[in-house]
Amino acid sequence: MIAGDNRGTREYVFDNGILCKSKDIDAYVAAMKAVMEHPDQAAVMGKRSREIAMGFSRSRTDQVMRDVYEKMKAMTEGQDC
Repeated sequence: MIAGDNRGTREYVFDNGILCKSKDIDAYVAAMKAVMEHPDQAAVMGKRSREIAMGFSRSRTDQVMRDVYEKMKAMTEGQDC
């Protein structure tokens, strides 16, 4: 993964990609060259990115939200809301 180093992406790009300053075209070019020149490393980053993305699957997100609502329900039972 090659991504802009800004809020929202830097929280999800670690050992699974390359962050570039958003308006630094040379940094993006260098990152693309690095990926093309090191396909084995690119494959590892791709695998790691897929693993991270699975944490955001529909079923996982649904479960996280159900857990949040259940916790809030338990905290507010008996209270007028």
